[in-house]
Amino acid sequence: MLVTGGNSRLLDDFKLRMQSKFEMLDLGIMSYFFGLKIEQGADSIFVSQRKNALKMLKKFNLDYYKSVVVSLVVNEKLSKDDGAEPADASLYRSLVGSLIYLTASRPDLMYSVSLLSRFMHSSSQLHFVLRYLKGTAEFGLALQAMFFFLGSGPFSWNSRKQEMPLQILVQHGRTRLKFYFLREVENNSEIKLLHCKSNEQLADILIKVLSKNKFAELRKKFGISRKNSKEECRLMRLLLDT
Repeated sequence: MLVTGGNSRLLDDFKLRMQSKFEMLDLGIMSYFFGLKIEQGADSIFVSQRKNALKMLKKFNLDYYKSVVVSLVVNEKLSKDDGAEPADASLYRSLVGSLIYLTASRPDLMYSVSLLSRFMHSSSQLHFVLRYLKGTAEFGLALQAMFFFLGSGPFSWNSRKQEMPLQILVQHGRTRLKFYFLREVENNSEIKLLHCKSNEQLADILIKVLSKNKFAELRKKFGISRKNSKEECRLMRLLLDT
């Protein structure tokens, strides 16, 4: 059983009550959860799946691949027939499923995996994504408070093809209603909306193919890094919040 919360007194009380009713042990602070390695620090949590990533590459005999620095090539169109040998359908689906699980701690893989799930015969691009994974297997997500926060305001995104990649308090299907609400509260000086330039959209890494430099920049801003780079990502977040 995993118990989480922000009130240590209530947590302790709950654990004591459970232990009085059931035979159980308190294993302390969580370190592993369904393949996720969780390292908790004073001001951040680092979540990674290095073991899962390497295990997957080895399972499918892909650990010999040379690594690359991005998960997809800019301007390369995916098609059902990419000239490569057709992939085994069952194996392909298994690989894509494993990659989907990795996105829990690796949102930088989200867009490439979503594309691969739509082009189940594009084996050449699958190999490219796996080569990127080979070089970044030890990467994880440095979390502080909520992941989906930009400054002090939450934003939402969707893995479907979407017209508005970055939305402040806006969800698909309710865009028009939310727009009028935002305009009203802005006119009442309750909030202040700031223009976000297209080249500064952090959500771009989730919805499109990026150049090598832009991909690395947004990956760092999202807090995706090696463990020894957590502090660098934390400082980047502080800069974003100012």
